[in-house]
Amino acid sequence: MDIDLPPTNPARYVARFGSELNISGEAKVEAMELIRKAQEEHLTPGKSPTGTAAAAIYIATLKCGERRTQREIAKVVNISEVTIRNRKSEMVEELNEEIKV
Repeated sequence: MDIDLPPTNPARYVARFGSELNISGEAKVEAMELIRKAQEEHLTPGKSPTGTAAAAIYIATLKCGERRTQREIAKVVNISEVTIRNRKSEMVEELNEEIKV
């Protein structure tokens, strides 16, 4: 039986993880916009949707002045800080995002 399931959209995780991290609606919208841009640039295929969502949330919180540490996000999302760091680096570089760390 061949069943092809489409990959999960990382944006679907933003509301849940964002609520658990207590980030604003503005930061959630920014994270979803980052994910949309990453998808347009074909950065998401083959990548974990939770890792992509986590990196987008991390970047969005920095841009919106609601900084959360990679450790905080990793704990909520149940992934490694290294995954967040790697996805963040890809997204910042490929999408030409400017963030203040």
